[in-house]
Amino acid sequence: MAVAQSAYPWASLPKQFAKFTNCTAGLDLTLRLIQALAQVAAEIGIDNALAMKCSMVTSQLAMARRYFRFFCFIDCFGHVHDLLVGDAVATGNILRTMEMAESSLLGLYFVMEDLTMLHDMNIWLVPWYTPVLVEANKLWFYAICTSLTRTIWQLLFDQNSRNREPRSKSKAEKRKSKSKPAPHSTQGPSSTALIRKIVVGGCDITLPASFLGWTTLGDLGIGVGMVVSTVLASLDVWEKAQ
Repeated sequence: MAVAQSAYPWASLPKQFAKFTNCTAGLDLTLRLIQALAQVAAEIGIDNALAMKCSMVTSQLAMARRYFRFFCFIDCFGHVHDLLVGDAVATGNILRTMEMAESSLLGLYFVMEDLTMLHDMNIWLVPWYTPVLVEANKLWFYAICTSLTRTIWQLLFDQNSRNREPRSKSKAEKRKSKSKPAPHSTQGPSSTALIRKIVVGGCDITLPASFLGWTTLGDLGIGVGMVVSTVLASLDVWEKAQ
């Protein structure tokens, strides 16, 4: 007996959104999107009062989102440990090395950013706030560069080796393979996912680059880039949360 489909396909959208925001990554991306939209509104707003309120929303959300990643350095250094002992999945020594470098840089960035938390909360003002924040953004910039390099490497080289046709087996090898259970194969990321990740990284790299003065992109361009990267990054998180 066929099950009748719902006449209102959008009825489950609130439930899907609830599942998305109930996970930490989904909630952070939701707040990030609001922050980016508020930053864009602050730049294109005609009313000065509205622009000031949007700027306040941007700064408050940026501060609130830091609580979500306060202990992210533990995951980063834990992932480096897993790569060293061989518990994490990584293809090839080059990709493994780049992944270790990316996680190490991100972990150091989170640690240095955490050191400035009390200063930003006006609880403990320190004279070394600016130098530490500058070095933290450098680490973030290098981490994104490493991520982009690793993703481009996967797109250009790793995909070709993964899609390469296997050599023909002899009859003895075929009989031997039939007697053994087939190992669990891990499907690598698709080309679409890799290209999407490159676009996300290209947009996100403007954040530390603009803070360091390495790019002349204004707040409006950075806000638009944040909107694009947040929407693209949310696609995978949305799918995993359902």
